[in-house]
Amino acid sequence: MTCLICPNGCGLMVREKEGVYLVGGNRCPRGVLFAERESEKEGIRWIFQSEVPFLRYPLEEIAPLLEFWGLVPDRLNEDRFIQGSPERSLYRTLVECGGERLILEQIEPDRADRHEMISRRLDRLSLAGLPVTPFRRGREGRAVLREGGRAWQLTPFVEGAPLNRRDYWRDEWRGRALGEFLCALYGEETPDRQEEPFDLVGFINALVEKIALRHGELLSSLVPVLHRLEETLFPRYGEIPPVLGHGDPHPLNIIWGRDRILSVIDWEFCGAKPVLYDAALIMGCVGSETPEAFDGPFNRAFYGEMKKTIPGPWLGLLPDFILAQRFAWLNEWLRHGDGAMVGQEIRYMNMLL
Repeated sequence: MTCLICPNGCGLMVREKEGVYLVGGNRCPRGVLFAERESEKEGIRWIFQSEVPFLRYPLEEIAPLLEFWGLVPDRLNEDRFIQGSPERSLYRTLVECGGERLILEQIEPDRADRHEMISRRLDRLSLAGLPVTPFRRGREGRAVLREGGRAWQLTPFVEGAPLNRRDYWRDEWRGRALGEFLCALYGEETPDRQEEPFDLVGFINALVEKIALRHGELLSSLVPVLHRLEETLFPRYGEIPPVLGHGDPHPLNIIWGRDRILSVIDWEFCGAKPVLYDAALIMGCVGSETPEAFDGPFNRAFYGEMKKTIPGPWLGLLPDFILAQRFAWLNEWLRHGDGAMVGQEIRYMNMLL
């Protein structure tokens, strides 16, 4: 089965061993939760465990860390669902402190400076009224605790309404709300001058070279796509104006209320991006859910909002940018050895032609 809890879309494999069903292919503990939910829908109650162990810390190790933020934990809620991609951190858990719920995350130490920069950006966006959740600041105004070769950050937990992965593409209001958010983001924040816009063309060329060396059988399926992009997008890519992009505004990286966005999360990839980047990612991801979704209510409403902020000369390149961006997803499936998703991605790319 394919896990639908987060955008990673892990291909899960379940096998029985001595009465316990082991879940493989999951990149976080939530793959086990998804397998349990799916089995319960079939009236089956199996005992599931993950084949791959994940980091866990007892409360006794967590409590000293929280002193950095002046907090004393009451308990850890390890089983609570935390929205967003699990691969953005090494470990995360929900901490309850005096009635307040917060997400504690361990991040890669070499990412600490970048996360401090992201925290300042989120502070500015929050003050401007955008629906974001800034990191909690601790001693000396810092957002990241560096302790014993590890790095930690703390974020208030925002309770959202569950997103129906199978039907959300029918919701016009979601597309409109996300389009309004991006228009406000681009109007409020600009990239730092030293930030180089992401080079999608260079990424695709490097990936194609890697595919030629390691997965030569896939090349023939990609030739029509590459010919199209070489004729349309590639020659003009460097002219597309940059904006401060979120970088991964997948609908599953949004905490939704009943009729509005409560918080946009997972800013790990924010930075200078071509103005088409976020829009292409959203429309491409929504369209991949089911064939009717690409031209469905969500995407139509979203596109209607984005026309207000994307300069006219570049709107015509949006379909080709969507196509080009699927190479990033193809790279993910190849990296994780997920042959089924590789095949599905290539079929989707050829459908977009």
